[in-house]
Amino acid sequence: MRGPTYIASAPGKVMVSGEYAVLEGAPALVLAVDARAVARLGPPGDRSGHASHGSRVQHAHGPEVMLAKEYAERALGVSPMDLSLDTDALREGDRKLGLGSSAAGAVAASAAVFASAGLDPARERGRVFDAALAGHHAVAPNGSGADVASAAYGGLIRFRRQGDQTEIETRTLPSSVVLSLVWTGSPVRTSDLVLRVKALAARDPAAHRRAIDAIVDAASALERGIATDDADAIFSATHAHHHAMRALGEVADAPIVTPALAALDRIARSAGGAAKPSGAGGGDVALLFLPRAADAASLIPAFSAAGLTALSLPLGAEGARAEPSELSSSGG
Repeated sequence: MRGPTYIASAPGKVMVSGEYAVLEGAPALVLAVDARAVARLGPPGDRSGHASHGSRVQHAHGPEVMLAKEYAERALGVSPMDLSLDTDALREGDRKLGLGSSAAGAVAASAAVFASAGLDPARERGRVFDAALAGHHAVAPNGSGADVASAAYGGLIRFRRQGDQTEIETRTLPSSVVLSLVWTGSPVRTSDLVLRVKALAARDPAAHRRAIDAIVDAASALERGIATDDADAIFSATHAHHHAMRALGEVADAPIVTPALAALDRIARSAGGAAKPSGAGGGDVALLFLPRAADAASLIPAFSAAGLTALSLPLGAEGARAEPSELSSSGG
């Protein structure tokens, strides 16, 4: 036997509100999704095992994942171990679902280091987040960190970052509406869309400010609707948020609201609900709010006709946590 293997996991995420505005210091609501990245730390040279739940291990890590691991190791003063990472749950085959797999992987790696030091990641989520955010920002310094916070803390959170100060508060999912995820089938590079929006800010600051202010207003209204569990307010604010993101895309020459996302908006309205892109838009996943009495299954034919797929994933998932450890064999 070569010693124990330490396993930790972290959930994916969807942005509920505040896309693009969160990069300017405005608050955003972020919801954890129970599609988990699983990190596994074993003795150096040990590649014998597999990730928890029997899923296939992937050995290629993004630099943010390895940096998160290294920051956690430095913070705790522990010796490096070999890392395996499984993000299958956040993909459809070779395509990312747009659920923040890199952030989930970074948090899972950080959490696994804490587990290897005899600490419970669920009790150390603040420190797990700090290490993962440091690793993520070393690679993507312009990101807000909202996806990393969601992976670390789980549930529904209100996130805001201004300079070096980060505010994270827990929120409660509304009961007056049905919230579902829909996948467009088209992965998107968030950085490409963000660069177009930043280019708008450089060439026409006033137009950029107006577009971001519209998103801030809609996001604030959606946050109030969720806080008061007011279905009508949620639907109205979601419509406004969708429109504001579309307007930003038009003025920035960025395909934030694609034909598929526009089709989802029409389908949602036909059922008395509302829909909006989640994250940068351009594809990936979207949010669908429906009245409690709506028959979501009846919308599946309309989804299929528009090239959309409903995702049956539990929402409000638990944040970073340890999974049962294993004993590694010597392989001899």
